[in-house]
Amino acid sequence: MVVIKGAKNEEAGVRAERKWLEQKYPGFQKGAQSLMNSSGKDYDLMEITTHEGPKSIYFDITDFFGK
Repeated sequence: MVVIKGAKNEEAGVRAERKWLEQKYPGFQKGAQSLMNSSGKDYDLMEITTHEGPKSIYFDITDFFGK
């Protein structure tokens, strides 16, 4: 779970997600993306493919979702 904090709006939050993915998994290929809500929190589920294989990354976007 990756928590995105401090993004002033959704655009900045999406950029922060992308930057995190690029730093952690250089050259990744983006697959499906899903918006989820659980226990009052909002999440982006990103399905990616890396040189290590497929991965599912959950971003907690509660801090900026809807702004």
